Amino acid sequence: MKRFYFSWLAPLYKRVPFARFLLWQSQFLTELGASKLAIELIADFAKEITFKREGAVWTVDVRDKLMAMRLWLEPEFAANERAVLAWAHTHERLPRCTTILEIGANIGSSTIPFLQETSCRVVAIEPVPRNLALLEKNLKQNGFANRVIVIQRAIADHAETLGMIVTLHNFAGSEIARQPITRPEAIFRQPCETINVQATRLEDLVQSQQIAPRDVAFVWCDVQGSEGAVIRTGAPLWQAGVPLWAEIAPKLISRQDNLKQFLADTARFFDSYVSLKNLKTQGALASPQPIASFNKFVARLGKAQTDVLLLPRGASD
Repeated sequence: MKRFYFSWLAPLYKRVPFARFLLWQSQFLTELGASKLAIELIADFAKEITFKREGAVWTVDVRDKLMAMRLWLEPEFAANERAVLAWAHTHERLPRCTTILEIGANIGSSTIPFLQETSCRVVAIEPVPRNLALLEKNLKQNGFANRVIVIQRAIADHAETLGMIVTLHNFAGSEIARQPITRPEAIFRQPCETINVQATRLEDLVQSQQIAPRDVAFVWCDVQGSEGAVIRTGAPLWQAGVPLWAEIAPKLISRQDNLKQFLADTARFFDSYVSLKNLKTQGALASPQPIASFNKFVARLGKAQTDVLLLPRGASD
């Protein structure tokens, strides 16, 4: 059955008697629509909900309209994670390497699938306190706390205190405030607040945790435009052949960084790349594209975004 959800129904249902609500649900809603409506209604009287999905127990904040919705609704929410793990197994980075480095761990939506699918430890880096609290709760209730090092930091070019814009209804949408923004709500189209977070260089964090680059299977990165700082400050990892999975969003990168500088840094440290599209359609044996074509690949994205696996020389040997 084709799935539909009519967003205008949610506020309407809140104004009708419960019996009529049940009748309308049976007439108009698919399973997907009923699930979306349920979380909309729960948001009126609960802060968090806990549920089972994909063999794990999840606690999410009901204000989160992106990550919570994905975990609540999508049957294959970890498809990207599994595609990268399959690549790492095929190219013998797993189980030879024993550590996965995750930058921007959020509430554990990638952390837990990594722990479920491998025997690795995960170093989970997350700067936002509300996300960190849910990350630690999700790890504990799934019995994974002893396999994860949780670090409350952002990654930046310098060790410093930085302002971070936190979007109140998208827990994965927080980003470092590199430029003064007087009305962030107009940009993010939702209520925001600004907090201070501690930042560090990636190579300093790796050294302080005594992480040997040769033991890192890959770096998973979702940092809302700060990918350039991750690349520039993670040189020992790339020099050791560690692949980097990163979100490429030209609009976000331009707001956080200099896009031309980002592209130059990418070309300096990486030899080739595999796009998300190719990884999904061709699988773990997808042919890497030369890094010389990366500029054109990014230019074609325009205002869109995607993910890529960036490969240093020797990453897939």
